[in-house]
Amino acid sequence: MAKSLTRYYQKEKKRVIEKCKECGVCAKKCPIIKKTELADVSPQDIQKQIKAYLENGKINQTIFARSSITASTFR
Repeated sequence: MAKSLTRYYQKEKKRVIEKCKECGVCAKKCPIIKKTELADVSPQDIQKQIKAYLENGKINQTIFARSSITASTFR
């Protein structure tokens, strides 16, 4: 199970890096972002920083906030 989940996330990461155009549509569709500290960050900037994180692994405040939002939706 763990190996298949790891493979899934590796494939998804690769897919996002290859296909993301940093247009911001994903961030625009998230109903929670506008209720967080990311409300004043443009959707394009959010996506640009997420893609950069996937490529280089560097975490910044936007990445931390976005991952916290995602994790909290599953509580």
